[in-house]
Parts: sequence; structure tokens; C-alpha cells
Amino acid sequence: MCILRFVAFALTLAVAPSSIEAQPREITRDQARLLVRAVLASQGFDLNSPSLVIDDQPDKPEFPEYYLFSAYTRGEGMDFSAGAYAVSRRTADVWNWMHCWRFRRAKRLHVLQKQLRKEIGLSESDYRKLSAERRFCFSIPVTDR
Repeated sequence: MCILRFVAFALTLAVAPSSIEAQPREITRDQARLLVRAVLASQGFDLNSPSLVIDDQPDKPEFPEYYLFSAYTRGEGMDFSAGAYAVSRRTADVWNWMHCWRFRRAKRLHVLQKQLRKEIGLSESDYRKLSAERRFCFSIPVTDR
């Protein structure tokens, strides 16, 4: 009986790491929000301004695997859009989903993305494969910003 328990325990240990590794790891919504803030900062928005608002948007079936945000500034009697953002849970890519712009050029954004990809265990080759998949912008050409 002890041998059977040992074998069952050993098999559990042998199988567990591979099943854990097979699960795709993702960034959190809070991490995605940090990426949106990095984009906004690169565009000259004052992140400490009380008039800058970043709202979480509900998940949508047409944007699978993305966190959605809208950003705007509050003016006197009017709100001004600062963008509609989709952040990939699996790659940390940031998109303006309305115009099909992928944000890549801002240094602060790039550093944060690299750090998050490392934290979730995303290799460079896996990133290239996943980032080639576009879940939206089907008929609009992608522009890198």
C-alpha cells in the first residue's frame, strides 16, 4: 500500500509542472491599466491631473483576450476623448482599437511590456507568434505608434 501511495505521489509531481506550464499566463487588469497610463504619458497627458479619467470597459466577445479601457479628460461641461484602448492579456500589446493603432514606440511602454512579458513567462518567439494574431482590425491596416 505504501508503494502505491508513493507511486501516485511521484506521478502527481511528474504531471503537475507540465499541466501548469500548459496554462497560458496573462497580465492582470491592473497591469494593463499601467500600460495604458504609459501610452497616455507618452502622448503628453498629465497622469496626475484629476481631469484625466481612465475607465474600465466590460469584456466584449468581439475582443477576446483583451482588457478594454476608455480614457478622457474632463473639461468645463464637456469630456474630450483620450482614446479607446485594448490591451492583450497574453502579450501586453496596447492598441487603440478604434483606429487599429498598436502602440510600440514609447520607451516607458516598451520597458514595462518587456518586464510584464518576462513575469508571465512569455518567450520572444511565443510573443512573435501571438502578436501576429489580430483579433480585430480585420479590414483596417495596422499602424504602429
